[in-house]
Amino acid sequence: EALNELTEAGWLLRDAQAAGIEDVLIKPVGASILFDTLMRVLGGEPSGQNATSRHALAPDASLARLRGARVLLVEDNELNVEVACGLLHEVGVVVDVAENGAVALAKVQAQPFDVVLMDMQMPVMDGVTATQEIRKFAHLADLPIIAMTANAMATDRE
Repeated sequence: EALNELTEAGWLLRDAQAAGIEDVLIKPVGASILFDTLMRVLGGEPSGQNATSRHALAPDASLARLRGARVLLVEDNELNVEVACGLLHEVGVVVDVAENGAVALAKVQAQPFDVVLMDMQMPVMDGVTATQEIRKFAHLADLPIIAMTANAMATDRE
């Protein structure tokens, strides 16, 4: 079963990358995983480094690199918004929230963001559709988008 879950996660990552998504976070997201992913995407950390070398900098110096980053959090669950905003505000990240993909699409066109944290399952417009729409704009082609999902099984992917 563990191998099957790894296969499902691999398919999810492949499908997400095909849609233009940089990385995938499986919810619930812990602070460590969230910050590691943001550091990798925003800080240009090479993938494949182990945790020890990735955290060789002092924690404050490492987190300081995130301070002031503008993040669009696209999430329809109020509790998830509260937790993510709390974690991000702790290190000085500026967070704007969109409750669905349609609102996110409007926001990324109206103002610059350093990264988008995109929930995959939302009403109105889901994360994959929103990502595909965002990627249609040339000036947003390189905007890092990180998918967040609680569902990595085949039925959810379909």
